[in-house]
Amino acid sequence: MVPNLDLLALACLYGSFIALILLLVIFFLLIVLFLSSSLALFSVFVSDLYDAYSVMSLYYEDVKAEIELGLSLIMFGVMGFGVDVVLRTKSLLRQQNLILKNIRQQQMKVKEKWRFEFGMLEEL
Repeated sequence: MVPNLDLLALACLYGSFIALILLLVIFFLLIVLFLSSSLALFSVFVSDLYDAYSVMSLYYEDVKAEIELGLSLIMFGVMGFGVDVVLRTKSLLRQQNLILKNIRQQQMKVKEKWRFEFGMLEEL
């Protein structure tokens, strides 16, 4: 049996406890460092954003007018495209309707011819 084995185990346990406390302190310090650097980065971002906004506020009316002009030009282009699509679709539908009418007339002629040939004209 090793003498003072209980004292050695107690010293190891005490050292482990101190190491755990030190690791927790280091972990806490790293979290605080991360949060403080994030806060500093965010404050720099807000400061730069404020400076950019103050410069842009001088040109706000000009930028607003340019955006309105751009939107009206886009709307004009979309409306022109829409009118072209509607007109082409309308002529396409009209042409399709004429084709279907011609097919229907041909079918009616064939049906009349068939009825006339077999003497079923009175059922019309």
